[in-house]
Amino acid sequence: MIATNVRHTRDFQGDLAAMIGSARVGERRLLALLGEYGPALTLAGMEEVLDAAERQTRSTIAEWKDGVYRGEAILDDDGHGYRDIYVRAKVTKRGSDLTVDPTQSHPQVTGFINSSYANMRSAVAMALS
Repeated sequence: MIATNVRHTRDFQGDLAAMIGSARVGERRLLALLGEYGPALTLAGMEEVLDAAERQTRSTIAEWKDGVYRGEAILDDDGHGYRDIYVRAKVTKRGSDLTVDPTQSHPQVTGFINSSYANMRSAVAMALS
């Protein structure tokens, strides 16, 4: 049902198969870790990896100059009549903290340009990694 409701069915099916395959590999590897080290140690190890990544990221951010920064990108159109669609981000940096505010971006449009909150948040995280 999902595949019949997307623009590029063949591409979607390939992407979906890749996502399912990677989830299955992840499941096998997680079960192997749990079998070898048990739940408590596995969870502690996962937490440490996440904590170390945050420490490293914050250490890098702390070296940047405090302030408010703005960025903007403009898309020509959405293919449905909306033109000059802007994506704006206001980034406030203080110490090792960053706040990214995209609320001044263009409102939702008809075309396939909009992004969910979770997708936007992951894009910000990827930009920092």
